[in-house]
Amino acid sequence: MWRLICATLFLASLDIQNAEAQTADLSVEMISLTEPTIRGGMTEYLITARNNGPDDAPGTRVWTFPSLFCHGHHVSCTTTGGAICASNNQGLLFVDELLDLPVGSSVTYNWVCRVSSTGGNVLLTSSRATPDSSVLDPDSANNHAPHQEPVLVFWVDGFESDPSPPN
Repeated sequence: MWRLICATLFLASLDIQNAEAQTADLSVEMISLTEPTIRGGMTEYLITARNNGPDDAPGTRVWTFPSLFCHGHHVSCTTTGGAICASNNQGLLFVDELLDLPVGSSVTYNWVCRVSSTGGNVLLTSSRATPDSSVLDPDSANNHAPHQEPVLVFWVDGFESDPSPPN
């Protein structure tokens, strides 16, 4: 009987150890490749989500909030370290996918859109990487990448102009 109790306790301790949450420091970065951004022109971003470890991060959600003044988006994706892009994400209007990020891996999205010719003077966009509930992230401050980009206006003469009316 004693052996049965000891064996049961041992197996229960293994289950508790296996049930411990994984820890993964996820980060996301968003940079603009278009300088300057011109009203009516194209703009391009690179969005990179990384798993800095120490554990794998299955079920990570990577998503973007596109600007209201960006239209005709196109998304493509590349990876490193064993991460896999969702095949259904190629050519979509924005990034929103669940993926597995092994330790040391990353996914990079190339996101292109046309800036509205009648829109605002600033593009506000952002990206976020959110771990699955089974993964603890010790530094969630680097999981969000807001981006603010001024939009230049050119008049018909081709010179940069102030969009405000003359006095």
